[in-house]
Amino acid sequence: MAGTDLGPSVTDIRIEFNTQYAFYFGLDLNAGTSTDYVTVLLHEMAHGLGFFDSIISTTGEYGYGSGAYPLIYDTFLYYNGNRLTELSNSGRYTAIRSEALCFDGANAKSANGASRI
Repeated sequence: MAGTDLGPSVTDIRIEFNTQYAFYFGLDLNAGTSTDYVTVLLHEMAHGLGFFDSIISTTGEYGYGSGAYPLIYDTFLYYNGNRLTELSNSGRYTAIRSEALCFDGANAKSANGASRI
């Protein structure tokens, strides 16, 4: 997005897999009860692209160091019409345990009939 590599000496995304795990490596959608490698790989790549929250599940606080702040994914989360970034720690704690937590990205909403996911 910056048009240049802001950290050329730093790896952008690193994913490690346990080679002893019995993944299904086929591309034919026939994983059955096995764990599909492609699905897991795409899931982990999404984390590397910033799709994960920084909310501590036991307190509702933001994590990742002192003076913690919300990560980009957190800014798209809504609970009962309020951004999670506008809620108190206890409000976020309640939200992440609810059935009313939504993602509000513009492209996601567009693909979901203009409704939050």
